[in-house]
Amino acid sequence: MADDARRAKLKRNRYRRLVREEMGERLRELYGVERRWAVSRRRGFCHYCDASVFHESSEFNLWMRLAKRVLELLLDPGLFMQRAFAYSLQAWPARGYPLPDDLMRPAIFDAYLEGQRNDAAAVRFTLRSDSAAFQINMRIETQTAEPDWTAEEVLGYVLCHSGLGISSLYRYCVAVEAGLTRVAEQYFCRAAVQYMSRRMAYAEQWRALLPEDFDGRARIRYRQLRK
Repeated sequence: MADDARRAKLKRNRYRRLVREEMGERLRELYGVERRWAVSRRRGFCHYCDASVFHESSEFNLWMRLAKRVLELLLDPGLFMQRAFAYSLQAWPARGYPLPDDLMRPAIFDAYLEGQRNDAAAVRFTLRSDSAAFQINMRIETQTAEPDWTAEEVLGYVLCHSGLGISSLYRYCVAVEAGLTRVAEQYFCRAAVQYMSRRMAYAEQWRALLPEDFDGRARIRYRQLRK
């Protein structure tokens, strides 16, 4: 029995280490991407980092410690790295980006968590305002539409109308739920960008509205747009 317990413990430890290694590699890759963007924005053109950047950011133990912290706090790694670079604009304005060692600073984790609280409130407000604007415009268009228009045509008209103050993500979700494939695809790209800007907040606050496969598709499209 003792041997079985010891083997089970070793197996769990190996699994945790593998998870940390994968997260560490993911964070290292995200750091490289965000640093390229930070440098390119300062220089005014698309800049690709040379090998020295990846040598500087390849310290294995540092990324393992950061990965452990990110996993313990259940943080979104992509959003964490975006917040870290946003924080660096105030903390290190001359440089404009954090060094790998800076990512372990408590202030960066505090900025992430504070941003999450603000994001949740902003996303809830967006959902309420989108819902109100959509319902008001549906009532108006239903009353004033041509007599031969179907309910689906009225819905499609409202979703495609550009001046109603309804976000792209809300339009996409309603279109998917109604089976309006063409309308949904029209807004998918903008909806993915909106969603990824505050991914965790949208995933939590809009979970009843978001399509089941949207998170994965949005992440893929967002990565394609940022290449």
